[in-house]
Amino acid sequence: MTQITVDHRRRRQLPRGGPWLLWRQVPKSRGGGREGLALRLMACKSRECPCREVKMQAIRVRDNLVGLELKSDGNLRLSYAVEEASPRPQPTGNQTVDAWIEFESGEVGLSESTDRTGGATEILAWLRSEVDGDLLDRFYDEWLRAKAWKRRDQPDWEALRSIEPSEMVYWQEAFPDERPDVFLLRDGAFIVWDAHCINPHCTFTDSRLMILDTVNHESHEVGSVLVDHVRGVAKDFEAFTISKSAMRRVWRAYSRRHQVAKRLRIRKQRLTELVRQVDLPSAPPLASLQNRTVVKIGRNQPCPCGSGKKYKRCCGRPGR
Repeated sequence: MTQITVDHRRRRQLPRGGPWLLWRQVPKSRGGGREGLALRLMACKSRECPCREVKMQAIRVRDNLVGLELKSDGNLRLSYAVEEASPRPQPTGNQTVDAWIEFESGEVGLSESTDRTGGATEILAWLRSEVDGDLLDRFYDEWLRAKAWKRRDQPDWEALRSIEPSEMVYWQEAFPDERPDVFLLRDGAFIVWDAHCINPHCTFTDSRLMILDTVNHESHEVGSVLVDHVRGVAKDFEAFTISKSAMRRVWRAYSRRHQVAKRLRIRKQRLTELVRQVDLPSAPPLASLQNRTVVKIGRNQPCPCGSGKKYKRCCGRPGR
């Protein structure tokens, strides 16, 4: 059994394994105060299953909730204070809906068995409004946990060793196990990678977001956005094969999902620290990396396909 004590000072309680709690303010037109959602998470345990989603049972709760327990039979037990915490009107009962979320794209939907009446669509809108990068990362962790997989905390040292100090490096190259950041827009499905200057002496205050579209399970670079990672604002849009208006829509979706300045600054700092460690004992010996069954090609080496280009400009491009 897993249980949590409700901390009313926090808007979210997201313990590993669940259950989770989300809170929001009730509009004054409905009496004001707060109401919450208690979430029970479920993910497919089969490693062969291609699913990329987490299922959840969302229960609407009153603001005098004091405890939440996930019982051994999988059901949630809610504990309320004897006295109402507020004289304001409260949601009646524990309204429940079954929903799902794709942790890569943030798309949320109701299960086919859910009754769309009685406030279910309002709860769905509530869930959609909660989607951000942190929440999606937590869903990804729960999906990995269900399949008994772990994200590698250590970076890809071999990839870091192959990068020239003057180059910008993609976070996703150093940490290939990170959750893919997918955006489903009217223009298509896009993946966003972020690149940073890795020279420890670099004073460059910009990071670059590479935008890739996905067609037939392959990714292609379609544009990039230069972002000031101090202020978290876009400075320039470079379109390759899509319009700048489409790129601006991707940027707006990205900035809604993430705290841009904080996210990019933290990632740049982390990569810079890793670069300092590449030649130190903290990095695994190159020989141990070469013993892997899969041998990587250096980014600046000739591409093995015979094109004559560097690997990073050919088959080693992001998404290839």
